[in-house]
Amino acid sequence: MPCGWSASIACGEPLPDGQPGARLVGIKKVISHPQALAQCEGYLRALRGVEVEPVYDTAGSVKMIADGGANPTLAAIASRRAAQLYGMQILAENIEDNPATSPAS
Repeated sequence: MPCGWSASIACGEPLPDGQPGARLVGIKKVISHPQALAQCEGYLRALRGVEVEPVYDTAGSVKMIADGGANPTLAAIASRRAAQLYGMQILAENIEDNPATSPAS
């Protein structure tokens, strides 16, 4: 991950007419690379009851959601750029527990 990477949680489908799609309260599962999940552990714990699932990489987790169709209960932790690249809605940014421990540090 590039220097300056910060974690974002992304979900849902491209937003029609700027209307909000998925919301954090509806998230049931979050996927991402194990390191990203670990770096956002406190944030994920605060979501209460959300299942976490490790996958092969952060951008790939967003692509998996995009390729799987709209599912507002599934989210991924990745960079803002990955969410934008795959047209996903960013639900929250800078969610890592300690920004000083980003993968590029």
